[in-house]
Amino acid sequence: MDVASFIDSGMVYVKGRVSKEPTVSSDTHELIGTNPMQGVMNTIPLECVTLTHPATEEEIDCSRIDLKVSTLEGDPLGLVVGDTCHARARVLPSRRNTNPGCEDGFRNQPILVAEHPSLLHVERSNVGVRRNVVSELCDAWRNVVSESLMSSTIGFTDPDERNLIKAIVLGDRNGDFMALSQPYKRTGTAHYLAVSGFAIGVFSSLPAMLMRGRSRFLKGITTLAFLSLGLLAIDLRSPAIRSGAVIVMATFGFTVGREWSRMGLLSLTSIIMLAVNPEDVLNPGFQLTFLVVSSLMVLTPRMLSFIPRTEGGGGMKKMINSSFMRKSFSCGVIAWLTSTPLIIHHFGIVCPIGILASIFLMPFMSIMITASVVAIVTHLITPSISFIPGFISGWSMKVIENMVHFFDSIPGSFYLVPEWSFLMTMTIELLIWRLFLHKNMIERLLIIILFTTAFVFHFFQADSRVQLDGGVRIVTMDVGNGTCHLIMTGESNFLFDGGSLERRSCGRKIILPVLDHYGIEEIDGVFISHANIDHFSGLPEVMERVPIGTFFIGESFINRSTCHPRGPSGIMMKMIEEWRIPWKVVHKGMRFTYGRTIFEIHNPIPGDINQKENDNSLVVSLKRINGDKIEHYSLFTGDIEDHSMRSIMDDLELIGNPILLEAPHHGSVRGYSPEFIDKIHPSIVIQSTGAMRMRRDGLSKIIRRHPDMKIYSTASHGAIQIDFHDSGQVEVKTQSSDRL
Repeated sequence: MDVASFIDSGMVYVKGRVSKEPTVSSDTHELIGTNPMQGVMNTIPLECVTLTHPATEEEIDCSRIDLKVSTLEGDPLGLVVGDTCHARARVLPSRRNTNPGCEDGFRNQPILVAEHPSLLHVERSNVGVRRNVVSELCDAWRNVVSESLMSSTIGFTDPDERNLIKAIVLGDRNGDFMALSQPYKRTGTAHYLAVSGFAIGVFSSLPAMLMRGRSRFLKGITTLAFLSLGLLAIDLRSPAIRSGAVIVMATFGFTVGREWSRMGLLSLTSIIMLAVNPEDVLNPGFQLTFLVVSSLMVLTPRMLSFIPRTEGGGGMKKMINSSFMRKSFSCGVIAWLTSTPLIIHHFGIVCPIGILASIFLMPFMSIMITASVVAIVTHLITPSISFIPGFISGWSMKVIENMVHFFDSIPGSFYLVPEWSFLMTMTIELLIWRLFLHKNMIERLLIIILFTTAFVFHFFQADSRVQLDGGVRIVTMDVGNGTCHLIMTGESNFLFDGGSLERRSCGRKIILPVLDHYGIEEIDGVFISHANIDHFSGLPEVMERVPIGTFFIGESFINRSTCHPRGPSGIMMKMIEEWRIPWKVVHKGMRFTYGRTIFEIHNPIPGDINQKENDNSLVVSLKRINGDKIEHYSLFTGDIEDHSMRSIMDDLELIGNPILLEAPHHGSVRGYSPEFIDKIHPSIVIQSTGAMRMRRDGLSKIIRRHPDMKIYSTASHGAIQIDFHDSGQVEVKTQSSDRL
């Protein structure tokens, strides 16, 4: 509360000691890959902090607080634990989530925000760089192994392929990994990218093959030593820890002459991991790895018994009847079948191509991982011949990449679907297990009928669109410094923008819960007004969960994404294309009709790209056919400024006098703003903005000149719902009772 008293003081002086390594905030879901907001803010945990008021020099001491620093993607801060950090920062208050269907909670404490790294000054400390010998040796070993792998493959692979090899074999994932992994996730083969039982199994099998014919004890000790060195070189994540622990215990049992239950070892390892970190039980990765590994152990033998052998003695038939092909097919089917219900539950995606892709990829993945491990060992012993396994590893990776991209290009390789409830997921999993474990044909037939009925009922149920009593509903969400309007007509659902500068993961934390609150499971179209990130940062998280019909984008957005492919607009366009969502470049004069709803574009002028990106914003009017007349409901303006305000006055007859006007540029007043508002003359003005902008509020002064106008701001009223009824009645509901 004492820190919060500095909220209105402008910049404050901060001094504190860095207590943990700075981290890059990343609340986005891994299914969609790199988010345009990724890397915007770094978080520095500080302790023993002193804040000083710039005017009164009043000081406040607090034990710990986070300092957030705005940086470009990938820019390091160069801080280590123990450094003393001096900064100029702003104090942002706790804020309530005022959106329908969202969790209503506060941050536990105010936060400090430094708007640029140049506002930091660091006093170096040697305390934070002291490390124990074991950690240094482990890091040195990891570097040696990584360098050996890269040196062996560098002549046969491009950088992307080397990054994937390092990620699959060693778990070494750089900033490009998320983008590279997208085709694997869309084809249901992402489990090959995890350093789990598959890779670690290869690590443990090599010494077992080399020591064939030796004593049980010698073979076990060699395998344990080799496996331990391999685990020390891997970036240990939950799947790798689980697999490594199971294989180590199984190998130890083999060494001392004990055969332990594989399921028992898996269960024991999972219990120990959950005891250390109970939150893992809710982690999709933990659930998927445990479920898939256990199903491979138990159900694969049953699946093998269902596969008939092909009669004949030809070479092709012998290959099909081989143990390797039969087991590969069984593993692919079981892994896909048992993981799909959980994937639908967590991610809302189905990959029908996953069975076929997994089967084709398995032999090449085995070759690539085996060759990579051999290349590492060879490079450590005789570097001059390590290029041979390195070539095999690189060639296998090229084949894998080509196959994955081929499967990804097939229409229907994946579908976004409504997410299953946890109860539905567990029911389907039980049916799958009973289908394989029971021999009674009548029971199997009943299970298949139940499974098919549940599937059809879930995916082909009645249209879940919100049934409005005629008219249109517009919900302006409270996303802080940003914009997101939801438009519902009963016939179709649209979004106009969807981003925020201050609400990270606003797609997952705000937009998706609001859509769920109104029962919306698909979006017919999304308008992105322009290329400023506060108008689209949350849309990638919406794309992963909700099917979208079309993106409507301006020419300037396309040009920016082409010129800056690694910038926010470039990343956004890449995601749209990778998820195969249709997009359309729109401009003044275009009109789109959905049932009785009409969207008409009034800006930008085709071929005319303004130097100011704000003036390239889409200006879209929403109209509704009501009997023999057209009602003018709303005008969405994005961030237009003086130039575009004057330009769209040429369309004043088409725009009419809409009931609702979105205040241009979040309510920032420009020279032409009073005349623009006077000519449009709406009944209601909506201002989507954060609390900081309200300190210099000039919009209210303009609105007060018009007694027949009302203004609502998300900063004061929270989310705003406006219902336009066909009868002509307009209802306004807000989440907060505060008034301007």
